[in-house]
Amino acid sequence: MLKQHPRTFEAAQVTRDGAGLLGAFFLAVYAGSTPFSPNSSAEVTPSGETVLVGLLALTCWLLVAHVGGLYTSYRSRGLSTELFHTFRTSVIALFLVVTLTYFVRDTHYSRPVLLSWMPLSFVFVAGLRAISRVGLWQLRSSGYNLRHVMVVGAGPLAHDVVNRLHLRRGLGLRGLGGVVEGAW
Repeated sequence: MLKQHPRTFEAAQVTRDGAGLLGAFFLAVYAGSTPFSPNSSAEVTPSGETVLVGLLALTCWLLVAHVGGLYTSYRSRGLSTELFHTFRTSVIALFLVVTLTYFVRDTHYSRPVLLSWMPLSFVFVAGLRAISRVGLWQLRSSGYNLRHVMVVGAGPLAHDVVNRLHLRRGLGLRGLGGVVEGAW
């Protein structure tokens, strides 16, 4: 099903990441505006500007993620690779947001909010991606969203590939058969 609608699946990924990013941003704003935070009275931004900075942060993060290839298939790569790319995206997006707000706005924004948003954005998005990955592994192990492969050769390497496909059913790769020299 997901194979037939890749743009829909990508849109669902962007929506999931966007929800996590907005949640992280508003948690960072809330944590930065509580009376117990050390900078609560030093820097106060109006709520309209906070929303604009949040939308700018969301847009920058999603743009960096798209350009960085975060929305390509990670089916055969490990979760650690995907989480590293997510962390890299969060760091680059933070620098982009800080740079843009420095050049665009003449008023001060809350730097502690943006600095707390970066790790929160990573934690939220990484958590949502890990949950999605586990769900996809379970679906693929159950026989849904499979990709079919053919193994070429009959040597020990070909047998090793077939064994690995059977051991890692969560990848969703199903061997259809093999091609051997001289089979005709």
